[in-house]
Amino acid sequence: WIDNPGNGVSASAGIHVRGKTAQEELAILRAREEFAKRFGVKIEAAQTTTTTVAGGRSSTVGSQVSHEALRQVDVRAEVKAKWRDPNSDVLWVWLVPSAP
Repeated sequence: WIDNPGNGVSASAGIHVRGKTAQEELAILRAREEFAKRFGVKIEAAQTTTTTVAGGRSSTVGSQVSHEALRQVDVRAEVKAKWRDPNSDVLWVWLVPSAP
């Protein structure tokens, strides 16, 4: 389903500084954005990362903002499957249409 998601979409996220839950949320967000594009939903997303180095220590802070503009479209989807690549720790999700 990663290479051939059928009527759904697949998306991934690499290792996340805030852990596996944040990694899963990012993968699902990416899948939702791709899924919504199919239905004419306009999505604007911006992601920023700032790294600060002081006294030999570094810290990285990231944030993501997503805005969806709907045009009387009801888009329903659900996560059908998840898979974590054991070699790279990349998480893949498969999002498919859900019943109304």
